Amino acid sequence: MKIYIFLIHIESRAICRYLELKYKGQGTELIPSKNTAAQGLFEQAASIETSYYDPYASAIVAEKVFKK
Repeated sequence: MKIYIFLIHIESRAICRYLELKYKGQGTELIPSKNTAAQGLFEQAASIETSYYDPYASAIVAEKVFKK
């Protein structure tokens, strides 16, 4: 179970982008594509999450999974 949580964490962005591509046009857009300003804001938020959240979250997950 612990390994799966770690893998889900490190692959969450890829999973979200996959779901957006697979189900495109079948409901609410997860990633804006028709409005370039909205798409830019999405990419900015994704970059912020990668730069500021991920290093701390990865360290916590690794400690909980591998240091027991």
